[in-house]
Amino acid sequence: MSEDGYTLAEMLGALLMIGLALTGLAQGLRVIGVLQTSTAASMAEERGLRTAETRLTALVTEGRPGSFKGSSSAVSFDCGGADRCAALITSAGLELREGGRRQSAFSFSVLDGARLVYDGAASSGLSAWPPEGPRQSLRAIRLVAKDDTPLLVAPVWREQSGACAFDPIAQECREDAA
Repeated sequence: MSEDGYTLAEMLGALLMIGLALTGLAQGLRVIGVLQTSTAASMAEERGLRTAETRLTALVTEGRPGSFKGSSSAVSFDCGGADRCAALITSAGLELREGGRRQSAFSFSVLDGARLVYDGAASSGLSAWPPEGPRQSLRAIRLVAKDDTPLLVAPVWREQSGACAFDPIAQECREDAA
């Protein structure tokens, strides 16, 4: 710098440094925006999975013991109406049906390759229900990702009526006729 003021080269150097600083700041803000969008999408998907888990649990709670039939892509059961209730994995996502009509549908990116598995009293991770072999009671229905990571778990709560006479051989409740 001379006593007469700044030279053109010094001014251009200062503008270059300011430009580089603003470019770095803009890139940092862009990266923060991308990360924030990704985090918001992950949180929304997690909230959706928890909502689906709550609704599936409520739906299977209505199911009658012994009426559950399922594969890796669908489960159906008696839920008190003329038509059966069901949970289906479709190309669009997870669909819950009550009495033959669609109750809820959930779309998740993690459903690619996801499947239903069944946990019984004697074994878990079964791909179909009821299983081959000895009869057992259903404890939970799980939706698992391609790598077997559980996405949601719907426990099958079985409450017995006061008039129930539990048959340990058949593993079901028989209503007392007396």
